[in-house]
Amino acid sequence: MSNNKKVVFGVLGVILFLIGLVIGLIWKDLPLIKFVPDLKIYEVFSLFTTIIIGTIYPFLIKKWIEDKRTTKAVLAEEIKGMLNNVREIKNIIDKSARSRINITQAEKDYINTIFSDIDMFIDSFEEQMKTAFPNNYSQVIKNLKEANLVYWKFTSGQPLMGSQFIMTQDFHYTHTTQSNLYSKSLKILIHRIYEL
Repeated sequence: MSNNKKVVFGVLGVILFLIGLVIGLIWKDLPLIKFVPDLKIYEVFSLFTTIIIGTIYPFLIKKWIEDKRTTKAVLAEEIKGMLNNVREIKNIIDKSARSRINITQAEKDYINTIFSDIDMFIDSFEEQMKTAFPNNYSQVIKNLKEANLVYWKFTSGQPLMGSQFIMTQDFHYTHTTQSNLYSKSLKILIHRIYEL
């Protein structure tokens, strides 16, 4: 519900209340309703507060909370997509290390394509964060881009992308460490999104 509709419904509710009040004062013998003359002002205030809370919570506050939860779930799914991409890269390198066969040029090209996809995920994620959380997005995006840059430099730089690259256990171990650090930063980012 847009803010304009909320205002219209609020004004309409106040007008209907005032019309009912005027009718009640003019027409003294309303059927089924009897006014108690010793009614205290705080009792009336308490009744109206209860009515307002009972109507505002389900229609406005609950919807606002659910909308934010949905937005956070969408952002978390973007990060999960990046995690899947990191797993794909790790699987390619793990397979090469296990079989003791060097990574082919096609696999190197595929790794670069995956990084291109991750860059698109980050751009999309940044735009969504700007829209959903304009006050809190900059540090989140900065951390994400820094973690991605470190992993990207290690994986798509030398020695892996070099033509003379030979898979070693040292490289495999270091890549596993870098991959796990990047995955960990993405998982922490998912938790931070839900804390916003």
